[in-house]
Amino acid sequence: MKDDFRYIDDPVPSYEEPSRLPNYSTSDTKTPRRPLQTQLAEARSSRIRNALAAYIEPLLDTQIQNCVARNTFILIPSDTLKDLPNLSTKDLAGLPESARDAIIIRLHGPDNQAAFWLQPVVVQQLSSELKCRLAASGHKLEEPLPDEQTSSPQRSNMPTSRTSSSWLRRNFGLGQQGDPTASMSHWKLGWRSEDEDGMSSRKLGLDEIRVNTRIKDVSANSESELGLLLTETVKGVWLEIEVGT
Repeated sequence: MKDDFRYIDDPVPSYEEPSRLPNYSTSDTKTPRRPLQTQLAEARSSRIRNALAAYIEPLLDTQIQNCVARNTFILIPSDTLKDLPNLSTKDLAGLPESARDAIIIRLHGPDNQAAFWLQPVVVQQLSSELKCRLAASGHKLEEPLPDEQTSSPQRSNMPTSRTSSSWLRRNFGLGQQGDPTASMSHWKLGWRSEDEDGMSSRKLGLDEIRVNTRIKDVSANSESELGLLLTETVKGVWLEIEVGT
């Protein structure tokens, strides 16, 4: 019975004696955490390189072997259009003429969700990473023309003419006042559509390669249980690669 209460006879530790307190000496402290920006950049680069190696580069090699010089790849994040696992180009609606032969790349896994791929910085880095790989293997990348680099600022600084706009409204009923439903803005009558602005119209040299990336709508058709045609529009990453011929 005495052995069961042996701890009662243990001496009480003095105030000066440390009682199982953690040791915070300088020698035992952990190394400082790396900056969050560094961790973010490394994780982002790793995912992009994995996607290039697993999805994009093998398909690009196959297309080149099939003598296809102009390629459009549409990347669909893993958590997007999950009800259409066998999505193909024929299921897409409203494709521009230049993307009729586009290839759907359905990404897989938690690292390839829309929250990651639909970030502008990720899309820009995808283009930069692919260009670096191509340049490292001896390819010559297209250099943007000087007027292309300055066209946007110049266009934004141009003054707008109220006289011509009001004259058009009075005579032809154009603008929001003459279009109460705001439907005419979607027709792009006589104007170049946004879908045709991805690739430059300049002819590439034999040794040049053009790479463009952007976030664009992807409209997919499906059929409901009642036989109704359904169209779902989501965001995807459009990767356009053209080889000079």
